[in-house]
Order: sequence, then C-alpha cells, then structure tokens
Amino acid sequence: MPAQVKENKDHQVLDTLDAEGSCFGTRTRGAVTEKGLWHRYVHVWVLNLPDSAVLMQLRAPEKKRFGGMWNCTSGFVMSGMPSLEACKKHLDAESGMKFEDHKYEFVFSCKEISEFKGETLRQWIDVYVVSLKKPPELRKIFYDIKEASELKYIGVGELEQAYQTQDPSFVLVAAPEYSRRLFHFLHKQIRTYLEMLPKVDSDEERHNKKSQQLLDRIGDISMLDRAQDLNVIVDPCRRIEAYNESVWHRAVHVWVFDIEGGRFLIQQRSPKKRHFGGKWNCSTGHIKMGDPALPTAMKSAPDLHRPNLDLDPKYPLRYSGRASPCWDALGPL
Repeated sequence: MPAQVKENKDHQVLDTLDAEGSCFGTRTRGAVTEKGLWHRYVHVWVLNLPDSAVLMQLRAPEKKRFGGMWNCTSGFVMSGMPSLEACKKHLDAESGMKFEDHKYEFVFSCKEISEFKGETLRQWIDVYVVSLKKPPELRKIFYDIKEASELKYIGVGELEQAYQTQDPSFVLVAAPEYSRRLFHFLHKQIRTYLEMLPKVDSDEERHNKKSQQLLDRIGDISMLDRAQDLNVIVDPCRRIEAYNESVWHRAVHVWVFDIEGGRFLIQQRSPKKRHFGGKWNCSTGHIKMGDPALPTAMKSAPDLHRPNLDLDPKYPLRYSGRASPCWDALGPL
C-alpha cells in the first residue's frame, strides 16, 4: 500500500571517493550527482526462493533518475555509514521490510559509470541479497508513492533475459561482472533451497505408492499412429522404471482454453515435484496400464467449478463446462 511522500534529499551529505574507492572528503548529494563524483551506493535484492523471483519496484515516473523503470531497492550511502546500515535503511523506507543483520548477505562490490539525460553517475555499489523462504505477499508490502508506483516479483530468468536483450524498461548495470556475479549467486541460493526440499511428488509418493503404479510400456514407437496394434503396447512397467530407464509410456496433457479471452490456464508445478518442479505447464497425468486416456485427462484437469480456484485477480478467467478437446500424449483420443 502507498505511503507518504518524502522530502527532497539533495542536502544529504555523502562521502566522495577516488577511482580506487578511497574516501577523500564529503559533499552534498546534489553536488556529488551534479559534478559526477564517485560515491557509495547500495543494491538490495530480495529473493523469493519458492518462486525463484526477485522483488522489484517500478520507479515513480517523477523520479529525477530512471523514472518509470524497474529496479531493485537501491540508494545512496550517507557519509560515515556502513553499507549494511544503508541497506536496512532503504529497504525499510521503500518497502517497510525489516530483517536481522544476518539475513543480509553481502555478495560483491562493483564500480559503475552510468549516463542518464546528460548526467554522469559514478558509483561504488555494494550488492546485498536477502533470501526468503516465506516472502511477503505484495498486497502487504508498504511502499512510498514518491519512490515507486508498483511492486512486483519478477522471475530470475526474466531478469536475465532483460539483461541479455538490454530491455529499456529495466535499470541495468552496465559493468559486465555485475550481472554475472549477481545471477551466479541467485541461482546458487535457489539451487540450495530446492535441494533441501523433500524429493517427492506428493504424500502418496512419499509412501512409495505412485512409483509402483503399472504403466503401459510402448514397444515399436514407429507404430504409434496405430496404437490398437498389439505389438505397440508390450509388457507393462512400473512408473519408477519408466523414469529410471527412460521407457516410452503414455501420458495426457489437458489445455484449458478461455475462448473469450484467448488465453490458456496453466499451473506452476510445486517446487517439491521430482520432475520439472517450479515450472509452468498445463495439467498432465500418467495413464495407468490398460486405461483409456479420457478418464486420466478428466482426473488431471483442474476443477473449474471449485469456488476458491486460485486465479490471479488481475487476470480473471471465466469458464463454462470442462476443457475440450483432450489429447493423449501419443495421439488424439
């Protein structure tokens, strides 16, 4: 929710640095930015571990620099202030979030020279990451309307793509080592988090039931267009064997299509899923031995009439009836 507007900050006192990062004096913030002097700056990346995303803010359009562009929490470091304290100050002021010191992980420092509307900014940036297993909901995060007009969790992959394409809607640090070191650290944090999750599909598989399900094993895959032939479906195999031995087997994909809106309904798989955890996909399911595809498809499809269907309220979808048509992964039903 928006907060109150803040005052002009050009009177704030900053340390001025040389090109090697050594402090040689102090100047007001206005003088430092006007003359293009080296100064200290911080970036704070709040990492949403379950969604592999980072919290970013759309800078208010009236901001003097980079207005209307996406960026992490960032800010100037006041004279004599440790960069960690500056991180805590800016994160609290811009989003109302407060964390213990140990949650802030210092990742690296980086020199950056940027140009914006004829102004040259020379900054020594200390980069910190706050990794959260239980990130706050966007609607519960405070933000200053003079600083940002919107907050959003943006996928790490989307941010990487922004750097690769030099997306003009993002504030991008030009120094090549910045993105390389940042994404290396973010991916390491996400990988560590996922590795600590139980490697199971569900409570049922936790008790070793799903892995024992029997599936039809596909023999001569050149005859898949004639599935009724006996030499295509051969001896059954257990589900775990299909995984471990890369055995051809049958599955269904169900795509729910909103005709009026021209959109598909997809779901993000739980990070705990053994295969493709955290990835977006349509509804899917394995076809058990001897079963036709349609019952499996109907079971796999989301219950569209459930009153608490968890859809993003910003993008409402309206459906009537069940999804149609459904296709067997090996051919039409």
